[in-house]
Amino acid sequence: GSNPIKGDLLVVGGSMLYGISNVSE
Repeated sequence: GSNPIKGDLLVVGGSMLYGISNVSE
């Protein structure tokens, strides 16, 4: 897209949420 940095943040944020949800359960 026109804002690759924003896309990277979404990927990093998604990975963090995925890891947190795994730890929670």
